[in-house]
Amino acid sequence: MGYFVWIRSGDPILWGGIAIFLAMTLSEVFEKRTIEPFTVLSALFFAQSLLAQNIGVVIICIAFGDMFLNVEIFSGGELLEKNRAIQNICRSLFSLLPVTFGVLLGLKGHYFIFIMSVTVMLRLFSWPFPHWISEEKKDSAFFNLLVSAVSSFALWRGQDFSTFPEWAIIWMAITALLSLGAQYTEVYISMSLGAFCISPTYGLLAAAMWPLLVCRGKSVYLVALFSAIAGALISEAASKVVIENTVYVLSGLSALILARPFVSLKPEVRTWLNEVRDLLLSVILFGLFVYVLPIQVPVIGPFGGTFVGVFILTYIIGVVLYSKRPKLFEPLQGLRGPLIPDLTEPLSSLNEKAGWQINLGEGPLSVKFYRALESESHLIWLLGLLGVALYWGGR
Repeated sequence: MGYFVWIRSGDPILWGGIAIFLAMTLSEVFEKRTIEPFTVLSALFFAQSLLAQNIGVVIICIAFGDMFLNVEIFSGGELLEKNRAIQNICRSLFSLLPVTFGVLLGLKGHYFIFIMSVTVMLRLFSWPFPHWISEEKKDSAFFNLLVSAVSSFALWRGQDFSTFPEWAIIWMAITALLSLGAQYTEVYISMSLGAFCISPTYGLLAAAMWPLLVCRGKSVYLVALFSAIAGALISEAASKVVIENTVYVLSGLSALILARPFVSLKPEVRTWLNEVRDLLLSVILFGLFVYVLPIQVPVIGPFGGTFVGVFILTYIIGVVLYSKRPKLFEPLQGLRGPLIPDLTEPLSSLNEKAGWQINLGEGPLSVKFYRALESESHLIWLLGLLGVALYWGGR
């Protein structure tokens, strides 16, 4: 990996993602003082996805990264953990299907960005569909960031948004809508991707704050500030492609909704040394990007001012209201359905049967689906077919 970073040292967008990933990893190691071996192996695949130049290779690396994270869960020994691991892998592969079909169909332009956005939404947000990773490693945000932030950035940074500037405001509107049930980490990561639509430079500068997301300390206030700045930049850029009155409305409404996750946020009590450590990592990344990237200082006009003003005003009023009406700021619950089983309820199909002994004629549709994918042999075949399909589509 170091060799590929060295030969592409002239491409800050490529090695910048690796630098952010390493900073988050350091924050996790310093905080927990330990890291699981399968997590390390998974992290290597996610790091490789940041280096890959072919979208098919990116998808394959993400799929294997998800798989090794779930191998760690599966090795826990308890039946409930095995059930979750199998369901997690199925959901993970399902989240990659939209962008995989986009590659196979040879979609370009708006069509491919749209289909890729569906994959990013499935991997990044926990609403309206409950995110499988939110059920695991609740004490470790790093586990979540590997799946959501790193994989989303790996998919997003390979697109050229210079000819599709309207996607910045479209993505901010999508972020605002999905933030109704999302956490503040998901909102900020998504706003960073929106800033990337304006300029890869702005996207990297926003992503430099990602190490602050690993631990929920008092630095979350800085994350909220950068969210407001990212929204202001997106609003200003949108004024060039959208009618002015529409920009005011979208900016105001988005800021009103996006402030919600930060209002209900309660920072954890951490030592000053840990707080300074994470802040120092982000400052070093930010300073490095400012030094090596050609940055044009943005001017915040009335459109960006509208976003920042509404965001700050909503936050101040929300903090006052939260002490009296906390339910107003609670995230919405994710949808449940026959194909979205509760991960806390073990599936009756998972009884350690061999693949050829599985009976597909009994039970509801969701149970049949997971029965067909429960054995290791079926999962390996599914990953193999995914790789073959992507290789064929890349040709």
